[in-house]
Amino acid sequence: MFSNFVFALCSTAMVMIAVSFMFGTFTFYTDFLDSKLSYRKYFGLIGYWYAVGYVLLLMLIDPQNFFFRPLTGDISRDQLLGLTAMLILTFMMSISYDAAMVKIGPKLWRSCLRLGYLVYPLFISRAYILDNQAWFAWLADPYGSLPPPSLVASCIGVLVILFRLSVLPVKFTRKLFGTYKSKAIITHIDHPQATREVES
Repeated sequence: MFSNFVFALCSTAMVMIAVSFMFGTFTFYTDFLDSKLSYRKYFGLIGYWYAVGYVLLLMLIDPQNFFFRPLTGDISRDQLLGLTAMLILTFMMSISYDAAMVKIGPKLWRSCLRLGYLVYPLFISRAYILDNQAWFAWLADPYGSLPPPSLVASCIGVLVILFRLSVLPVKFTRKLFGTYKSKAIITHIDHPQATREVES
């Protein structure tokens, strides 16, 4: 039962981070969420700390496989994928503050934060490696129980990526027909002087 809670924690982290990523794309298509864009940061940070809690619990439950063995260089595929994702998220967390944006510049800051989209292919691949049997078992009999949390979180991750990619042809079309424009959006409520340019 406790192991199910641990894996649900990872899935929750993926969903929270997904909400964070989707905020930016929603503001591309709409205007009514512009004033709420600052919440993207907090969804992302909550998701990150959920992921950290998941990693710590894994090491607590099975220190031999999730702490001592990786220290010797014996790292499994799922651990390598998870470690890479956590390194990207940790980097994003470390620059998520306004001071970092001012220091490295808004344009480079935004580009660095877009690295977060690489997290989902890593998370989804890891979830498949660990839970693919549970996925196929549920798909064979979807009416017998709820879907595995990792499958739900992975599907949300795929939607996040597709939703973001949908922006590219829209941008191209708007530039082609001369309807491209930019708008200034406040990034954080606590620091209204910090703005970023997004295309609409």
